[in-house]
Amino acid sequence: VDLNEVVRDSMSLVAHQLKYDGIDLTTDLLEPSCLILGNHSQLQQVVLNLISNSRYALNERYPDSVPDKRIEISSSVREHDKRKYFRLCLRDYGTGIPQSILDKMFEPFFTSKPAAKGSGLGLSISYGIVSNHNGFMRVDSILNQYTEFQIDIPASEGA
Repeated sequence: VDLNEVVRDSMSLVAHQLKYDGIDLTTDLLEPSCLILGNHSQLQQVVLNLISNSRYALNERYPDSVPDKRIEISSSVREHDKRKYFRLCLRDYGTGIPQSILDKMFEPFFTSKPAAKGSGLGLSISYGIVSNHNGFMRVDSILNQYTEFQIDIPASEGA
């Protein structure tokens, strides 16, 4: 599976909604490809969940269209324990996440959204999908500045 293709397919599904919300989505993807052993649909679920969370945070912070109402997605190469990984980063400039809850973000049923706005399962499921791909998922955030999710998934042999 090409991780960049997963991103592009996900973007095509949400492009209209992001445009409607006044959210700019930019990419800086490693070319020509980021080949991994994985399940396209599952990884797409992860990307769509992260975009959905970013969209929510951006709309909370910026009800109208402004230059900072944007999501940036990039891919790059990393190495862990002498093994090549592809890193997918998704950054938004929405509400951010309080430092006090960052360590709870991947727990099932934990949500910082109001009742009826989220089940608290999206990030937990995404974390499980990434783990099942022998990958790692991290979050970094500063309240009212940004949130960035990093996903590292092992490159396929010869990639």
